[in-house]
Amino acid sequence: MSEYVLIEKTINEKDFAPQMMDALAKENVRTYAVGTGNDLETALEDARTKGCVAQDGALLCYTQELSVAAARLGIAAAAYSDEGNEDTSFEGVRYLVTSLEGIDADFFRLIRARHFGTPLHIADTERLGIREFAESDFDAFYEMLLTSPAETVENIPMESREACREWFLSYIRTKYAFYDCGYWGAFDEDGRLVGTCGVEIPESGPGGAASGATDSKGCDADDTEGTAGGAESEAANELGYMVSEAFRGKGYATELITAVVTYAREKLGLRKLICRVSAGNEASRRTIESALTKMGLPYVCRETGKGMVEYYID
Repeated sequence: MSEYVLIEKTINEKDFAPQMMDALAKENVRTYAVGTGNDLETALEDARTKGCVAQDGALLCYTQELSVAAARLGIAAAAYSDEGNEDTSFEGVRYLVTSLEGIDADFFRLIRARHFGTPLHIADTERLGIREFAESDFDAFYEMLLTSPAETVENIPMESREACREWFLSYIRTKYAFYDCGYWGAFDEDGRLVGTCGVEIPESGPGGAASGATDSKGCDADDTEGTAGGAESEAANELGYMVSEAFRGKGYATELITAVVTYAREKLGLRKLICRVSAGNEASRRTIESALTKMGLPYVCRETGKGMVEYYID
């Protein structure tokens, strides 16, 4: 067990604190109750003796004293605010919560990822690991785009490798941090980029161009790219996915759709999604319809009159 969480003692008396502690215990996350900066240093030293490093831990503080101590020690931190500390200024704290309800290990993993600039793990499927893209993923990402239909990447600058790289780096540095969602990479057990998937507002992202175009070459059922949205769409939460050419026809698209929809609904609280595919791409349509049916999710299919079909998921 390498993960640990430091919780200011005052917070343990708040509503939903027991539920939060139970949620952490279920995932075998070590917890420390701290009250002062000295307590914080002592807890960190104990964590180090157990093989942990700073990137393994995060603090939930209630007072400015501990937020300052966390900044000095380089610890990822969030703050809990209520009527007892509503005027407190929390130095170096990026996330402020007003309820402990629903806070679990994933919350603290998010805090650590944003603080240290590391890619956040999103989900695992039977064969894939899904996580945020990192700078080191660009080469594989770019190679995937080169073999993708031009329509699916029309909002990504492809006039040169460097232009695409600048866009990619800007995306991962801003999109994830601001929205806590976006398009992510899906990797197999050998670390190969199998595809992209994700959910975001109506803007282009890696592997999910806002054009919503799909492969119209008549591929097998999982040789698909689905993207969503457009100004005319009624929902803002866009589901998108793309499978790299080398991995098509192997069922990966269904895995990606299932994982993204589940994550969007359970972790992001986004129950209403929209995915758009080419009306003439029967393979893509079968893939999305089959995945949603297997999940037991109702959907509405609407032809836009512009050669596209929109799937509204609620």
